[in-house]
Amino acid sequence: MEFCEQYIVGDQGMLVDMRFLPRIKEGEIRILLVGANPVFVVHKKPAEHADAFSATLFSGAKYTYDKP
Repeated sequence: MEFCEQYIVGDQGMLVDMRFLPRIKEGEIRILLVGANPVFVVHKKPAEHADAFSATLFSGAKYTYDKP
């Protein structure tokens, strides 16, 4: 929790606790909305190396953008 304190201190602080999903290597799908209207779909696929468990650009993930 000491490490997380930097994210939860202050008026705008927040922390989201999510369980690990073993199928993360398949990637994740996100729908970006403006109001109630879908703008685009993002498929975030982790890097190919064996220890990849993060779908962020920083970790080498590939993002594919599609129309809704």
